[in-house]
Amino acid sequence: MTEHSRRAEYIDAASRLFLVKGYKGTSVRDILSAVGDSSPSVFYYYFSSKESIYRAVIESLAVRYIERIDAILFKEQKPLDMLKDFLATFMDVLSNGRTIDAEDPESHLFYLHLQEQVTMRYIEVWKRCIIYLKPDRKDSEDIDAMARFLAGGSGQLITGLPDRSPESLTMFIHRFARLCGNTLQLEDEKRAEYEKMMMDMLKGCIRHRKEEEQNIW
Repeated sequence: MTEHSRRAEYIDAASRLFLVKGYKGTSVRDILSAVGDSSPSVFYYYFSSKESIYRAVIESLAVRYIERIDAILFKEQKPLDMLKDFLATFMDVLSNGRTIDAEDPESHLFYLHLQEQVTMRYIEVWKRCIIYLKPDRKDSEDIDAMARFLAGGSGQLITGLPDRSPESLTMFIHRFARLCGNTLQLEDEKRAEYEKMMMDMLKGCIRHRKEEEQNIW
């Protein structure tokens, strides 16, 4: 096994543990056990501390997440299909993720940087959707403002969630659908259609999360 693959094995194991147990609930010993190591010497060859591997996990997930979003943006498809793919990715990360709970300023700064990159891409997706859904809107500044409002509004809804439980995520979907419907002035039938689409996505994400947890234990 190469050094790169060995390091990646630690990151993968830590990622799954942080997902289920959180940063504070995961120890270096837990990570060693997950990869089948009895001595911490190899771990500390690659990582200086638990915070160090935590940042590596965040960076690894961030790269994959950004790559998925960029692939959606560059794919030739209708704006609504683009939004659907983006929301599927978004819900997958949201349902399987935890808030940053490491007592490490660098981790928080990196997370904020990632959040900014994702938000800018989210705004671009919404711009294309608004132009598609509301062809009568010609003012680019108006479209940009509406896209930023929807992106920021969904971010506020996420921040207000008490946790990442299925119940909280379901509440988020209902509120998000209402926000989009009111902002875009969609008809009731279209609102219901989008809400059902998001609920179906969430069910798939929750199933995936349960499978991950079963693999941990």
